Amino acid sequence: MRRAIQRPVWEPMGILKILCGRYNTMQSITNVAELATAHGYVLHQRYRGWRDCALMMESHTDQRNNGVTSQESAPMVQWEQVFHVLTTHMVIGVALHTDRFLYANVALQNLLGYSQEDLFTMAIWDLCDEPSRTQIRTVINTARNTLMAVPPSLLQWMDEQPALPSDDVPPIRLHMRTTLGQWLWIDAYVTSIAYQDMLVSVINFLDVSHQVQLLAQVEQDEQRFHETLEAIPLPILIIQDTCLYANAATRQWLGYTDEALRQLRPNDLLADHTADGSLWQRIGDEAQRGRLEGDTLPRVAIRTVSGHQRWARVTMRSIWYHNDWAVLVIAADLTAEVRNERVLQKTTDHYRTLAEIDPLTQLANRRVLDQQLAHHVHAKNAKPSFGLIMVDLDHFKQVNDTWGHDVGDQILQEMADIFRHNVRHQDLLAHYGGEEFMILVHASSLDDGILLAERIRNAVSTHNFPVVSHVTVSMGVAMCSPEDTVQSLTRRVDQALYLAKHQGRNCVVTMNS
Repeated sequence: MRRAIQRPVWEPMGILKILCGRYNTMQSITNVAELATAHGYVLHQRYRGWRDCALMMESHTDQRNNGVTSQESAPMVQWEQVFHVLTTHMVIGVALHTDRFLYANVALQNLLGYSQEDLFTMAIWDLCDEPSRTQIRTVINTARNTLMAVPPSLLQWMDEQPALPSDDVPPIRLHMRTTLGQWLWIDAYVTSIAYQDMLVSVINFLDVSHQVQLLAQVEQDEQRFHETLEAIPLPILIIQDTCLYANAATRQWLGYTDEALRQLRPNDLLADHTADGSLWQRIGDEAQRGRLEGDTLPRVAIRTVSGHQRWARVTMRSIWYHNDWAVLVIAADLTAEVRNERVLQKTTDHYRTLAEIDPLTQLANRRVLDQQLAHHVHAKNAKPSFGLIMVDLDHFKQVNDTWGHDVGDQILQEMADIFRHNVRHQDLLAHYGGEEFMILVHASSLDDGILLAERIRNAVSTHNFPVVSHVTVSMGVAMCSPEDTVQSLTRRVDQALYLAKHQGRNCVVTMNS
């Protein structure tokens, strides 16, 4: 059984010739499109006049069945009539061509302004300029030189040709002159068929001048758009899945070349993927759906080609670019601002340390303690209960007198470390002055304050200090009452410490309100 052959959509002549010559009965088929489809052929919807073709083929079939038309001559006459009716109704130009035009339909004559008789004296390349002239002449001559002779059986020859999907043959873009001297851009679809025992080219002409003009205008507008972006000193990118475009300011800012930027995905530019990546991705997805109208990321860390970090405020909006949604990214460089902020913060922290931190023990100083104590006393009704623990090193003057102030300072520093390891993070530990320390302790009761004081006293008395080995502390504890002021609370804890000193030292004494 002979295999079905799919011919390209621009070969109506070859299709109809085979079908008209192959079958004796066509009464059941009244539509050329159905006939072609039934045998594996694809006819494009641009071909008009199906009803006229079908009626003519039915008439031809009836004549053959009634013996009016001979088996030898009728199919050839009939398919040529069908072809002319078919091409007459086409809205695109169709021509038969060897080394000159053999046929031109009405649409082609109207397109170029030449009559069919005029075109019979010309070749298609006579109407083209370079490089179109050389290109179309090469295509047609190559086809003719490849197959100059057609085997006797047209059907057998067509069956031997490989099937050609219609999308595999690209058009040739021609620049053609009309009779009025106007130049048109034409997409020519060229294929070869057998015609009167010779190989001819069937050419479909599609006027794409308007599309070419629109494309040229788009390209010109895009060039102007890029020229405008190049002149803007802010870094600007256009991104989809990768970076499609980056202006000169971006390339200079980040140090990447154009080619390198086009290889990068947006997240590749982020210095901190964890902090910025998901937000960038979410906004980018929205932008590529055409939903962004100037959304801003207030501060994004960007990595340069050298690995350095720069900061930017990024504004993004959706734009239509290269037939798809893309993201226009405008970056305002905040690097200098961020660096200045960090220098200022570092300076502020330094002066805060000088103002609030005791340089010897690295604990809060008395100024900080007084501020926090005043705040707690004024808000005592709204805050949980709290109190003070006052600590004094026993016989510290003898240490200084015997071993010197360097040893005394070392003991104070180790004492501060012991306090840090025993107080809670919510308690405030301060060097009150000399050998005295103060702890602003958050405790629910006086007993809680006593427990903390005893834990600290025991840690000090069992610690092995350098040089002097053994040191003890005396401690006073006082809880804040509703009637207390800063002065009254401080006075009571000082009195408790005084009693501890006079009760033999290395002990904890409380003082109620």
